[in-house]
Amino acid sequence: MREPHILVRVPSIASCPPQQTPDTQIPDAEDEELHLGRFATSSEIKTLRTPTFEPLFRCNRPHTAAPPIPITLLHPEFNLFLEECDWRQPSKEDNAFALELAREMSGFFDGDIDRRASFLRVCENHGLSFAASKIKGTEYRTDGDMRYNELIYCLAEQTLEMGSESAEPVFKAGIYYMYNIRGNPEFLKVYSPFPCLGVYLIGATLGFFGLVFTDNTHIQVLGPALRLDYHHTDVKLRRMTSRYLGAFRRSTERLRKYYETEYPKLKSLDHPSRPDPRFPCYNRYTPLVDSAAEECEITYTKHPRPDNLVFFGKVKDVAVCIKFTTSYSKEAHLHCASLGLAPKLLGFEELPNGWCMVVMDRIDDEYIGLDDTWSNSIPLHIGLRDSITNALASLHQAGYVHGDFRAANVMVRRDGREGLMLIDFDWAGRDGEVCYPMNVNSGRDLWRPEGSVDEAPILGGHDVEMVQHVLDAYVIPYFKDR
Repeated sequence: MREPHILVRVPSIASCPPQQTPDTQIPDAEDEELHLGRFATSSEIKTLRTPTFEPLFRCNRPHTAAPPIPITLLHPEFNLFLEECDWRQPSKEDNAFALELAREMSGFFDGDIDRRASFLRVCENHGLSFAASKIKGTEYRTDGDMRYNELIYCLAEQTLEMGSESAEPVFKAGIYYMYNIRGNPEFLKVYSPFPCLGVYLIGATLGFFGLVFTDNTHIQVLGPALRLDYHHTDVKLRRMTSRYLGAFRRSTERLRKYYETEYPKLKSLDHPSRPDPRFPCYNRYTPLVDSAAEECEITYTKHPRPDNLVFFGKVKDVAVCIKFTTSYSKEAHLHCASLGLAPKLLGFEELPNGWCMVVMDRIDDEYIGLDDTWSNSIPLHIGLRDSITNALASLHQAGYVHGDFRAANVMVRRDGREGLMLIDFDWAGRDGEVCYPMNVNSGRDLWRPEGSVDEAPILGGHDVEMVQHVLDAYVIPYFKDR
């Protein structure tokens, strides 16, 4: 097969809806030729990360190229896939699939073609039909893909062995995926993230990844790589492989159904009602104040800071704030909100794969983080010191700890009047039950008490010490100078 080159010109702005205007400049043939076989290697991927060009992909290589929103929040299929990989009981068919694939792929092959043919044959035996199809507008063919009306919803790419000189299969698949979308201008007129499940095979190592397209191509690894040359007594790895392959089969069925039934609905929507694929796919919640009330629908309007997963939106013209996290104390938030010490909690949805969607009142028009008051010349209320210590005391008396009582999580009124709000209950919970997460951020610019380290219990004393630090750094100096 002819080795692909990256020669595609970005579609004109006019051909793309506002929400999906590509922001990546791909070199033209006159500017630079990049062989896929050369480009899709770790030493060459950085060739497009120059002052002139945005990253070709949004992924975690390097980590500075990571997308601001994980693909698990851009289409629900990826969370469903990962949840099944972790928890679903493998079926007899899943176990048979894993056994046959492990036996075949643990062998040695003379070349890429033989290994690929063996892999696709095993997949076919278990209901997964791939075709090595041509990418429209190019001379390139995938190792194997599944399509519905030219929309690729599954891609398989492989390399003979680790250390071989073949192109890196994940990036190779990403380039094919990108070409396929941009080679079909009519796709860009539809507000879809174009979800696609990828599978890679490097020798006897199997892995999965997901792809979506917003204003750029996003790639995210889904779960660990699985060695298929395991010993038959390694029941844990055998069962894990069965779960992943079972989730793989079911995911392709759901993705095909998405393109058969949901995608046409997106094409028929008028412009104002089309969802923006750059925002999270989860946009409905049940109001906490009335469990019998109808679901509320969020229209996202802004992602104010790309370094976190907090969004602004509207529900029937009412401004709301939406946060996505994998750890949150609903109870601690509700307790503080009942006392007027936290934004009103409007909705709390538990999502697949451990995610939570927290919907609350938007308060940034009236409140500002204590850490931003000096730079914005915000006056502080004379009773702020007591208000902060009393708020913490109330939380502790109810049996909760906050865990992250930084100045950024203490919101004060912009007009200098009395009042404060506590936010960010990600680490909060019952005293003596919750622990700090991995990689607790600390250092010269972020002080934390002794003992506030990864996986250690969060203690009420830590909150007290952090509050005193906040008072010493922000509140006491303010009034001392007056």
